[in-house]
Amino acid sequence: MAAPLLVWGCGSPAPSAKAGEKDPEKPATRRAIDTGPVTIEGQLPNGEKSYALKSPGATFDIEGDDRIQSGLKNVEVTIFEANQPASVIKADSATIDKTNQKLVLVGKVVVTSQRDQATLRANQIVYRETMARVEATGQVRLEQKGWSMGPLPELWANRDLSRVATPKAWKEEE
Repeated sequence: MAAPLLVWGCGSPAPSAKAGEKDPEKPATRRAIDTGPVTIEGQLPNGEKSYALKSPGATFDIEGDDRIQSGLKNVEVTIFEANQPASVIKADSATIDKTNQKLVLVGKVVVTSQRDQATLRANQIVYRETMARVEATGQVRLEQKGWSMGPLPELWANRDLSRVATPKAWKEEE
């Protein structure tokens, strides 16, 4: 009769963390959140209304506890001067940068003056709130009754498009 053979502890021991070392962290969970209609209003430091932005929805990509990307799609922004509408901007998407007090609008951007219906078209518009300036870049075209200008690489304008200039000329006038 053969005795049963019992094998205990064969093989290498399981790896363990060294004293003072933490186990590797699992990667943060990434998720996307889609909202319904969004309305955002901006205000100047003096309390005047700066802009009113409307979008049918926003998307926020979040990784762990950090927002890594957000976007507003199919936006319409009304720019105000002395609390009255000065122009309306339509764009494929927008980003709000409150730190630098600017809106960045991208994709088939059209600015329409409420004063005389002049239109400014560009690939991208940066609206600098405290400077009251619209900065257009990429295939910029300005159209008013009876005339048009462009395409230009870049053009700056005031809120109601009554003053326009290249960046170099704008800086010289101010």
